[in-house]
Amino acid sequence: MATIIGESGAWKDVLSLARSNGLTLVDPPDVGKQLSEAQRKLQQQVAQVEDNLAEQQTALEQQVAKIKAQCTHDAAVEARQLKSDIALLEARLTPPEGRARRWFAQLWTRLSVWCASALRRSDHQEYVQQLDRKVTQVEQILASFITGEQSQVDAKTAPVRHAISALESIAASSELPGAIAEKTVIKELGRLPNEYVLMNDVRLEYHRYIHFDGEYLKTAQLDHVLIGPAGVYVIETKNWSQEFVANGEYFSPFKQVKRASYLCYRILKEAGCSSHVRSVVACAGAVPPKPPDSHIAVVPITRLLSFVQYGERVVSPRQIDQIRRVLS
Repeated sequence: MATIIGESGAWKDVLSLARSNGLTLVDPPDVGKQLSEAQRKLQQQVAQVEDNLAEQQTALEQQVAKIKAQCTHDAAVEARQLKSDIALLEARLTPPEGRARRWFAQLWTRLSVWCASALRRSDHQEYVQQLDRKVTQVEQILASFITGEQSQVDAKTAPVRHAISALESIAASSELPGAIAEKTVIKELGRLPNEYVLMNDVRLEYHRYIHFDGEYLKTAQLDHVLIGPAGVYVIETKNWSQEFVANGEYFSPFKQVKRASYLCYRILKEAGCSSHVRSVVACAGAVPPKPPDSHIAVVPITRLLSFVQYGERVVSPRQIDQIRRVLS
């Protein structure tokens, strides 16, 4: 088994996105697995919450019906009592006959009965209004509960919905296909003999700017650097779709790996490690057309293992270790 140093850079980006959303991933297939599980869990949670809400709504409706029936009954009892009370008050009235003194007494009685009746009717009206308010209040509680049911469903399922949203975002990201391809490259090249060293997500930095291909160059990020008996391979891994390539909105992988390979060569040369540096674009999908007269190899990941083992053995184990230390 080859010595493997570092992890896929694209996978690190995926893990960072997952951690920021409270998710734990082990391998790229976990994205699809966890997404399916979260979707299944959401369906179960929604069904459970809706069942619980339906039970609560039924209980509230029964309570409202009971209160309304009780208020209707109380209002009817109060109406009968009012009628009885008014009848008793009016029974006190007698025709205004006799002497003037008795007539004034009767008038006073009539005024007293009228005031008492008006007060009793006012009390009755207030009592009925209280019953109406009580019914209105419980009806509003029920209406508010029904209106807020969806909000309750959303609130109780918010965590799993958040997880689904995050997983869907990861699944649709450009980092995940890249991570799948890079981890496949690592797995494939990891099968090489133990004299090989595979370095992943390597950042190189020269001590000054150098002029290369009409631009200034000082740093480069490399997907993989394979060091073996046949030399050094700088590998840029791509997992693009035909649609993405046709769109044309990307940085050329050939320019990218060419710049990285040259910077790697300059750093090794200055450190006294004279080794040929080869440029490889490892592809799991579509790639743009290779520039004319380019010596960059375009190799499907499935053929990468045999490709890097081809060639004359020109680097000793001691030199392999020296190159590793320079690039680390």
